[in-house]
Amino acid sequence: MKPHRHTATFTYGAQKIPFHFWMCEGRSKPDCVIFLGAGQVGVIPRWVAKAAGPGVVVIDGLPHWAVAPDVDAVTAFSTGYIAAAFAAVRKTFAVETLHVIAESQAVPASIIVARTASEHIANVVLVRPLGFSVQAFGTSEAMRLRAFRRRILRTMVQLPQSFLHDRRNLGVLATMVRAMLREPNMQALTKKYGIGISYDALEDCKAVARLQAQKRRQCTILLGAKDKMFPPEEVMRTLKGDDAITVHVVPRTTHASLAVRGGAAILRAAIYAARTKLS
Repeated sequence: MKPHRHTATFTYGAQKIPFHFWMCEGRSKPDCVIFLGAGQVGVIPRWVAKAAGPGVVVIDGLPHWAVAPDVDAVTAFSTGYIAAAFAAVRKTFAVETLHVIAESQAVPASIIVARTASEHIANVVLVRPLGFSVQAFGTSEAMRLRAFRRRILRTMVQLPQSFLHDRRNLGVLATMVRAMLREPNMQALTKKYGIGISYDALEDCKAVARLQAQKRRQCTILLGAKDKMFPPEEVMRTLKGDDAITVHVVPRTTHASLAVRGGAAILRAAIYAARTKLS
């Protein structure tokens, strides 16, 4: 089933940044929207939309290269981009509410938007969320960047064997490298990711979960059992058994892109969690 591409524009200061969102034909209106993390651009959103099937809109990942590497700027840019994309999807398909699925670096901004636009949001699903184990990365920016690099290396070790059974991993890797090369320099790229891992999304998430519970809707976190970037035991320890947040660990799942075979299980689980009231 071929995904159909839609185009919209995000206005950030004097910049007008075009972005795409994708949905397979077969359902007149969507019920779910997926916000992808940084670098998940190019062919990746189309692959995710094809795997997700009808009724699921997939947004281009955060275009970080368009923002200065400053704490306030990165946070404002990410939140503005997610809000603009959410509004564009609702307007394009004339829908009042949508289930929201956010992954990795799109999670903190999606949570902020979920607080401000709660009347338009049904269930919320956070996939391998960034911002829930900030202190585990260290107490300073330098420590967090070192820890983040180590986790990237551990995650990369898992990739070579995946190339053997799914060549799309090469496409994902090449696309992300091209996205990184759009940054002005490596220092800017590193600083933006450092800002991302320094943002503590826990309290915002708890507030969203309480709002969801009041409306008899759900806030779910999905973690990969073998995720080296955001280990499930670390995130669950941070949550400390918060009753308003449902946590599920998907067996045998690593930190793979939702566009490839290794991410299929967690993608299916995310869509199911969005559309189904889990216990």
